[in-house]
Amino acid sequence: MLQCGAFSRPSLRERKKLQTRAAIINRAVELFNTKGFYQTSIDDIADAADVSRGTFFNYFGYKEAVIVEFGRDLMVNLTAQVEEQLREHVSAERILYRIWLEVRSLLEEYGEAVVVLSHELLNPEVERASRATQAFTLAELIGSVAKAGQQNGRFRSNLDTAQFGQLVANLIVVSVATQYRTNDMEAADAYMRQSLNVIFHGAIPREMACGEMWAN
Repeated sequence: MLQCGAFSRPSLRERKKLQTRAAIINRAVELFNTKGFYQTSIDDIADAADVSRGTFFNYFGYKEAVIVEFGRDLMVNLTAQVEEQLREHVSAERILYRIWLEVRSLLEEYGEAVVVLSHELLNPEVERASRATQAFTLAELIGSVAKAGQQNGRFRSNLDTAQFGQLVANLIVVSVATQYRTNDMEAADAYMRQSLNVIFHGAIPREMACGEMWAN
């Protein structure tokens, strides 16, 4: 009998499904970064992952959905990093800036795949944007950091953390897409610092000195 709290190992069938999913995502990301998203077809991805076109659609309903799931996987690592920083009592402001740096590093590593993800997060089709947001839960993660900032007295107690999380997440997503188009990292970094400072001025209690904004 399985004891309470114990975890059963995935069955062989489940493990194979996870392996197939990972293969499709990995090959798709590689192709998008080498050939370009629009130059890569679903048949290209299926061939590279050694699966049929039908198998591709068993896992993903459309090409961008591969990147949405790629974003879900990225969030696992990003969330773990943030949770570790919270345990180390890093200030909420610094954690948020580090989140931006981490997303920027993902852009440098995965290029067009991250840009496609940013486009899906801002997709004018509500259903598509909702799917992307539910996978790449950046706004939710930032909101949790803001709550920690409230608990530590670094953010105003009446701050709407959910709205704040969405605002900062949108800022990061737009800045990533802009940086990719302009290929100007220094300008993007300066813009992000300035934008976060403006946002923080509305979130941080007035009695806190501006010099503390990026302090640990």
